[in-house]
Amino acid sequence: MPTFKKLLEESSLMIIRAASAEVATRLVQDELEDDIEIWAWSAESGLGPIRADARGSDLTPGSSPNNPTEAIKQFLAAPPDKFLILLGAESLPEDTGIKVALKKAADSREEGEASPTRWVALVLAGGPGKGLPGRLLERVKIDPEILTLSVADTTATAASPMEGRPATALDVTDIKEVAKFDSPEWTRYLNNLPLKVLAEICAKELYKHSVNRLEALRDDLDSIFVGKRDLINVMCWCSVAHLPMLLLGTWGTAKSMLVRQFAAGLGITSKNREVATEDEFVRDLKKLKDGDASVADRLHRKHEGRHFEYLVTRFTTPEELIGTIDVDLLLSHGVFLRKTRSLMPRAEIVFLDEVFKANSSILNVLLSLINERLFYNAGVPWTVNMVMLFGASNEPPQEEELGAFFDRFPIRTLSDPVANDQLEDLLQRSHALQCASLISPGDDVSILDPTREIAALRVTQQACVNDLRLLRRVALFKYGGTDIHGPDNKSARFVEQFRSLVLHLRDPYDISDRTAGHLFRLARCKNLLEGNEEKGLNDSDLKVLYYCGKDAQTLRQLRGIVDEMIG
Repeated sequence: MPTFKKLLEESSLMIIRAASAEVATRLVQDELEDDIEIWAWSAESGLGPIRADARGSDLTPGSSPNNPTEAIKQFLAAPPDKFLILLGAESLPEDTGIKVALKKAADSREEGEASPTRWVALVLAGGPGKGLPGRLLERVKIDPEILTLSVADTTATAASPMEGRPATALDVTDIKEVAKFDSPEWTRYLNNLPLKVLAEICAKELYKHSVNRLEALRDDLDSIFVGKRDLINVMCWCSVAHLPMLLLGTWGTAKSMLVRQFAAGLGITSKNREVATEDEFVRDLKKLKDGDASVADRLHRKHEGRHFEYLVTRFTTPEELIGTIDVDLLLSHGVFLRKTRSLMPRAEIVFLDEVFKANSSILNVLLSLINERLFYNAGVPWTVNMVMLFGASNEPPQEEELGAFFDRFPIRTLSDPVANDQLEDLLQRSHALQCASLISPGDDVSILDPTREIAALRVTQQACVNDLRLLRRVALFKYGGTDIHGPDNKSARFVEQFRSLVLHLRDPYDISDRTAGHLFRLARCKNLLEGNEEKGLNDSDLKVLYYCGKDAQTLRQLRGIVDEMIG
């Protein structure tokens, strides 16, 4: 990473924001010369070598487990050519000795000492942090936003911060309660879930708690939206499969509201500011420009978005979706880096309305984001947080050059207007939702709503994004692993029927190889959510082929063709 090497040339004290100690230490190992010793300190194990000379070192392994000040002093007293990483720096105690020791490390280069430069890195598990690390930012020669290492985890053979130490396992019974399961710790654990743990979750059927929570979410959404049950089902299947989904339909058919309420049911709600607080917001921005780290933390914490929604037009610029350029970094280091906080690369649920109106510069960015979940920034591929992407459009794209981009949305559904015989239900629910705006926290709802109808129309958190992450892994593991026929050939008949249907439909309906593979994955997720995983894939799961048409006409045709072929 060129930015890291540049930082080493100009800094001796740096703060690295990382999702895990493993990711941060791996970056340090990759970028430092082989003859430089790398040591780490943590409250659990004290000092320990990550990479040290075989002949030994002047540092004492295991020393000062509860005293970071002594660890730093020992590091400064040892011969040069060493790198010290302080893990868990966001929780360092208020210790004057630490400040003095770190200040000495930072000042050593400024004083022009002849010995080789020493480096100290403070690894934070989140933002710039409060307390000691936040105040130390004044001594750091780089913007803490430069390195966000949670996305640098690309090597399969990762070294742990203390060699040989296993990753911390979590209690799998947390899956039973959404309040415990919906946590950053579980998110990190699920992203690297050991197969042994996944097998245990499947054997104990703990994943069924996630299935039940998604079913409760579907019921909540069905109580609000009239005639959208089929659409809601597909949203859940796609979210478990992590497959982009396109909602086609004329304006005013609840496409945007469906996605917002779906995100709310996962515990993700947009955080809005009142217009009256604009002056306060401008003052915060000015303080942010002056380098006030505490303001940066507070400002971003208020608006850190797990749900990102945007109406795309042909005039939309990449900056609106993926962030503005860090001008200071560009001028000082020649690095073209975008600030992504609260924008699309950091969101878990993304909704792009009128997505096919995007211009070529945005489409190029979206291609890798959709397919590989990668975002290229400062010349480095970063893994994004996105679990689910919803796109919406009034009509499919007509331009031939958008064909490849359209194919990135393998699942396409229709959001039709409500049927005539359901119009009264629509009016009733619409009126009840409008009445709900009269209710403030603490109100006696029975005054307005004696029948509790409004309460039934409110979506509350029923599931979480970690349910989607877990069930995706279960759907890949539970059906026989790499054997598409499943254990005991339970799905053999389905595979043959699916193959025949795709062969029959692929030319007239332009089903690409990629779409065929995605539809097969969707069938597994549908089967899992319907509780049929022990029986294997069946005829009903062939209905995923309803959703590979190019427009409203072909989507309606496919229903009849698929139903006829499966009898």
